[in-house]
Amino acid sequence: MITKYIASTFHPAQIQHELFLAPMTYEDIEEVAKLDTQAFRGDRIEMLRARYERSISAVVLRDSLGRMIGYGMCVQGSVHRVAGPVVAPTAYEGAGILQELLGRGEGSVRLDTSTDDEVFHKYLDEFGFEEDSHSPIMVLGEDVLAARNGMLFALASQALG
Repeated sequence: MITKYIASTFHPAQIQHELFLAPMTYEDIEEVAKLDTQAFRGDRIEMLRARYERSISAVVLRDSLGRMIGYGMCVQGSVHRVAGPVVAPTAYEGAGILQELLGRGEGSVRLDTSTDDEVFHKYLDEFGFEEDSHSPIMVLGEDVLAARNGMLFALASQALG
């Protein structure tokens, strides 16, 4: 299932450890796409380029050696800011990416997720998100959704995954 969350106001939490977050650049898209392929299990480079071009905020997360280990994007929708995709190794880092993406903006936020990671859902509660609705995941030409590695915390949208 996909769960749609809405936060009328985003409330940043206290992420205690420093994360190596930086603004995403167009030059990062190839590396973002490789990481996304691992998390999503499909090649979405064209969607990611288009999403980046529409983004009002976009960040990359690097480890202490400078390797990209996560990313996130946020676009302005017709009603809400829409956070996603967000890819990270853990819920903590996914929450840190969300905080960086949304902490400086204003207005309501929408986030779609298919993860059942309880820690991530607790962060969403702390940030002021409330469950809005649930939708089934549909996959074209498959009987079963391929297993994922647990790094996809927020979807680009219900339609794009």
